[in-house]
Amino acid sequence: MSENQQTTQQTQEPRKPKYTRLMSVVDVLKKSRKAAITREELIKKADQKYSSEGGSSNEKESRWATNVALQVLTAYGAVQESDEGISKTS
Repeated sequence: MSENQQTTQQTQEPRKPKYTRLMSVVDVLKKSRKAAITREELIKKADQKYSSEGGSSNEKESRWATNVALQVLTAYGAVQESDEGISKTS
């Protein structure tokens, strides 16, 4: 590596993490004031949140991200799903 490349690498700002669809699902759940939110409502709000952060709207991708996030959050006991919808655990 040349001296110029090393200097460039050392002076670059650390990259801001890319905002992901999974992050949008978690953000919607964290900020939800409702006791429970339906899966469809969560998908739509997560898609809107992702779009507002500069991403492109794609409900199919948001559905995938919601399903994955809910599997992980349920496994960790952070959320639970019932007939009323998805709610945060205490």
